[in-house]
Amino acid sequence: MKIAAIISEYNPFTSGHAYHIRETKALTHADAVVCIMSGNFVQRGEPAMFDKQFRTRLALEGGADVVFELPTLFALQTAELFAFGAVKILDSLGCMDYLSFGTESEMSFLLKIASLLADEPYSFKKELNRNLDDKQPFAQARSNAIAKYFNLSEEEKLSLSLPNSILAIEYIKKLMQFESTIQPVSIHRVGAAYRDETTYSDYMSATALRKAIKEGNFASAAKTLPAKISKMLSQQTKWADNNDFFRAIRYALLRSDAASLKKISGITEGLENSFVSGQFAATFDELVENVHSKRYTKTSIQRMIYNILLGITTENIEYCKKNTDTHYARVLGFRQESSGVIKYISEHSSIPIITNVPAYKKSIPDTTMFDKDILASDVYQLCTGLPASGSRPDFKLVPIIRGNDFPELS
Repeated sequence: MKIAAIISEYNPFTSGHAYHIRETKALTHADAVVCIMSGNFVQRGEPAMFDKQFRTRLALEGGADVVFELPTLFALQTAELFAFGAVKILDSLGCMDYLSFGTESEMSFLLKIASLLADEPYSFKKELNRNLDDKQPFAQARSNAIAKYFNLSEEEKLSLSLPNSILAIEYIKKLMQFESTIQPVSIHRVGAAYRDETTYSDYMSATALRKAIKEGNFASAAKTLPAKISKMLSQQTKWADNNDFFRAIRYALLRSDAASLKKISGITEGLENSFVSGQFAATFDELVENVHSKRYTKTSIQRMIYNILLGITTENIEYCKKNTDTHYARVLGFRQESSGVIKYISEHSSIPIITNVPAYKKSIPDTTMFDKDILASDVYQLCTGLPASGSRPDFKLVPIIRGNDFPELS
């Protein structure tokens, strides 16, 4: 069996995502496409607009054969750690043939940059450290060091700064560092740009779709979506945003001091003091502004905030990076006709495949990482009421099966 993997968030699922799945199957001739998807919190430092169960349904309707969950511990981190967690799990499954991603850049360019970052020669590290000493944000410091090392053109510098290129380079770098047999595959992005909020093209961005839903303009956006996915989204009258979590975040801050905050993933260089000073911010946005500085982007600050809320520490991250006993692949859903794919993966995987949450402690030697997933789902449900199925949503009706408990929509 030939399997292609996609690392995703589907926040929410768009026509561009469906195009990516179709093109991946066409290009690789894969028998199945497996997606590893962020759960209820996403890499940009936000709650997912819709809960992971609903987004799994969208992904299955959009063409995915199996959806695994990217553990929250890695989903709420930098691009490098996000890629580490996703690629490590996919590599541990032992039978992924391809890793497909969407990007505006040429594969040869991505491979060149990834190779440099996987090796990090002395001259590059020296330039990077010089940029960091100048108080440049890490992403900018590294981009500038890469540009100088290769003497990149202005067009190449722009390509290097695109979010999809940044993630693609990290995916390839991790494949190289893990000496993985998974082959990277690039699908050229079509339609609206990654963060385009206004373009209602046939392939509008997830950012634009989120904006349209929140502003009550879904009817305009709906025309760009596959019919069934459009219908599913139109039935949603509630979604999550940062404000839903602010009271819980303030509570987490009020019960913390600088010493405990310093241990939280991403918090360095005295930022713990800024968070203590921001304990009485009136809104989520005000809290972000209070902590935001030239050195740290708002997205990175937001990731720190949700790491505080969920108690994700630097020690947690480092421990789970080093200890493979904490790793697992949790099935969120699959297409009924693709049930054989899960059996095939289970036969090749070096990590547990979880389909039964209540029994998870029997299959994972160390539940450090999995317990954060359960906590993330409980906090998400507590603050948003999503999914609308009462408490402990992770212990109910998963995995989702399209074609069984997931009927076709007319």
